[in-house]
Amino acid sequence: RLSQLVKGAELMLHGSALMKARIEELKQQLAVVTKRKTRKRKYLQKGGTIEYGPTADQNGSEPSGTVQNRKRARVEGEREVRQLGVHHCGNCGKAGHNARTCQADEEGSSELEASTQFIMSSSNADDNGDKVK
Repeated sequence: RLSQLVKGAELMLHGSALMKARIEELKQQLAVVTKRKTRKRKYLQKGGTIEYGPTADQNGSEPSGTVQNRKRARVEGEREVRQLGVHHCGNCGKAGHNARTCQADEEGSSELEASTQFIMSSSNADDNGDKVK
């Protein structure tokens, strides 16, 4: 009986050690994510770019020198920090929107739909499927 108690205690200690290791790992991951979000928030507070909403229009009206200054790396203390540049659309390459909201993509798809509808409507059948003479 005593050996069963010892074995149970060893299993509990092992489980506790595994939980402590997992908790430490999760704390480190949380610290990384928190640091990233803080950095993003501070960047936006300092006038960083937003790809949608009213500030997207303001970003396009900036002088090009301002954008160039943001793109250059600067030194803070002993650490070099690279500033993010303006984001561009993956479809058309223009600034101010992303590939998901790109208007050029919608124009291409509407032309495709129109040509498909034209092909379907030019067949020799009416709405009921009967042949037209």
